[in-house]
Amino acid sequence: MLTLLPSAVELVLVGIKEGDVDAVTDQARALGIAERVHIVARVPIKDVFEYTLAMDILANPLSITYPGSLSSKLYEYLAAGKPIVTSRGGANDEVIEHEKNGVIVDPATPENFAKAVEGILSDAAFGDALSHYASESAKQYTWGARARCIADIIRMI
Repeated sequence: MLTLLPSAVELVLVGIKEGDVDAVTDQARALGIAERVHIVARVPIKDVFEYTLAMDILANPLSITYPGSLSSKLYEYLAAGKPIVTSRGGANDEVIEHEKNGVIVDPATPENFAKAVEGILSDAAFGDALSHYASESAKQYTWGARARCIADIIRMI
């Protein structure tokens, strides 16, 4: 994806397993984008949200999905109030509303991810709207909101 975006765009990968750092670095070098890829290996869980808040756009390309699966980081991304670009899969469609609180890329190709990121970068109002609705959407996924939802279901039974 990064090779298709303007040279000012950089990619920060946070939480990479130590054993994968060399392979990612080698691939970035081979693609000629090593200076635009910043790798932060595993970080303490308490620091993850700080990194999330520092990003302009949050990408979540799923590589493994199965019915009902969900990338739990989407909840963190919503809470950060940043534009989200993710792929279709699992239960993502239940959390991300395409072009409202995020952008769902389908099919999940580097070209489609680049197009989605470029669309956000080139339209500040669109990016701001995604951020706003992401923050609003996050409110329905708090522990309290989920407990109220479950209690409502139990009362209906």
